[in-house]
Amino acid sequence: MAWKVFRHAYAQPGRRSALIAELERLIDVLAPVAVVESLLVGGSFLDGRVRAPKDIDCGVFYRAVAGDAAPSGGLAAALGEAVRVARPRGVDARLVPVDAGAEVLIRMSAFLTNLYLAERPAAAGAGRGLLLVSMTREG
Repeated sequence: MAWKVFRHAYAQPGRRSALIAELERLIDVLAPVAVVESLLVGGSFLDGRVRAPKDIDCGVFYRAVAGDAAPSGGLAAALGEAVRVARPRGVDARLVPVDAGAEVLIRMSAFLTNLYLAERPAAAGAGRGLLLVSMTREG
C-alpha cells in the first residue's frame, strides 16, 4: 500500500490521525541521515474495534544517507535519539537498515511479523494484521 493511501485510510479524526502525524514527524527527523523506504505496520493501530490505540507499532525500513550527514554522534546515535523521542509520542518504531544485507532483513521481518501478530490476553480475538507501506515519492 502506498503511504498516501495508508494515510488517507487511517487518518480519521482522533488518535489514529495524531499517531500518523507523529510517525510523519519521525520520518522527517530521520531524513537528514536515513531515507525511509517502507514501513511494516501492525498491532492494535490496525484493529478498527480499538477506538484509540495507545501507539502505532511499526518497522521502519531505511537506507542510510551517503556521506557525512549524521550529527557528531554518528548515524547510530542519530537513529537512537529519533526513536527515543518518538516512543513517548506513541510511535513504537523498530529501525531496520535495508543496506545491512538479506539475512538482517529476513530476520527482522520475521521478528516483527511474530511480534505484531502475537495474541495478547487483553486483545484476544482482536483483528490483528500487518500492512506493508511503501514510502515511494509517488505514494
